[in-house]
Amino acid sequence: MNWILLAMSVAILWGLYNFFIKLSSGEIEPVLGAVTLQITAAIVSGILLLWMKISSKEMVFTHKGIEYAILAGVCVSLAEITYLTLFSRGIDISRGMPIVVGGTIIVGVVLGLAILKEPLNFIHALSLLLIITGIVMLSAR
Repeated sequence: MNWILLAMSVAILWGLYNFFIKLSSGEIEPVLGAVTLQITAAIVSGILLLWMKISSKEMVFTHKGIEYAILAGVCVSLAEITYLTLFSRGIDISRGMPIVVGGTIIVGVVLGLAILKEPLNFIHALSLLLIITGIVMLSAR
């Protein structure tokens, strides 16, 4: 599968994730919602890991990879609790989701530029400026 199809698959799954977060907010205490979500994710991932083991697929990893995955897990746990709290306060998904998703793009790109020394060309910079403009416009409403 080429990277565009993978990226679109991720976008669809994250879009569904955001939608279900919005639906569950206000219906479940945020920490309980995050734990429920994470247990479900662990079960699904565990089944896939078991399938890989049964299929004799090579599982490549380093200690750094494990450490970064743990740090990502801490961040996603706190983000989910905060996200559920955000939507439980009545924020429309049409406002909250673009601000959160746009903000994640900005944070990720800034970290990529500053720490990973990734290049930034004119089109990328213009795209980031448009995202920031959208965040400001949605926040002002």
